[in-house]
Amino acid sequence: MIERKQLQAEIDGLVAHLYGLAEEDFEHILSTFPIIEQSVKDAALDAYHYFALPPSDLELAEMIAQGENDSVEFKVAACWNARRGEKQDSMKDNIVQEVAAFLNSRKGGVVLIGVEDDGTVVGLDDDYKAANPQKQNRDGYHLFLNDALRSNLADNWHLFCTISFGMNKGKELCIIKVDPANEPMYTKIGDFYLRIGPQKQKLPPRQVVNYIKERW
Repeated sequence: MIERKQLQAEIDGLVAHLYGLAEEDFEHILSTFPIIEQSVKDAALDAYHYFALPPSDLELAEMIAQGENDSVEFKVAACWNARRGEKQDSMKDNIVQEVAAFLNSRKGGVVLIGVEDDGTVVGLDDDYKAANPQKQNRDGYHLFLNDALRSNLADNWHLFCTISFGMNKGKELCIIKVDPANEPMYTKIGDFYLRIGPQKQKLPPRQVVNYIKERW
């Protein structure tokens, strides 16, 4: 029965894409079926995100050319510190924080991994090796990021995030598209991040309370 429900959820998500439904329209349709379990609805929305088309190479090039802004963040890597020539586990925490900041913002954004702050494209070859030595490719990297986000954010983070890959100047890049969450998103250690202008900020408790009242 569980496998059947999962299959139906994946089909629903795929059909929504084939019909060209916007995410908010698909969510509304799901909400009109009260007898369907919420877990099935969540799975259908997860499938919708999975089947979302990643940015084209041209769109990716335009995004890089425009530089970082209030909705685009460049990250050179998620775990490999090229300057030190070693893996640095704390780098993935920075990715988690950037995602959390976009989740808490009003319009979401994109975290683009494999690009320097100045727009220089470096790719993911070294990060692939450091992130998952047994699987040094997109699949292994996807698993690494998925585990980092799942371990450090609320359980429903995946309903608002899509991890995909693209190419620029012959180098692979990772794109984490983040939609604004429908509730406050804290990291597992209780920090609240928000995208303000071209950077993330950790808000103090009083500002968090005020922002939550205004935002949700």
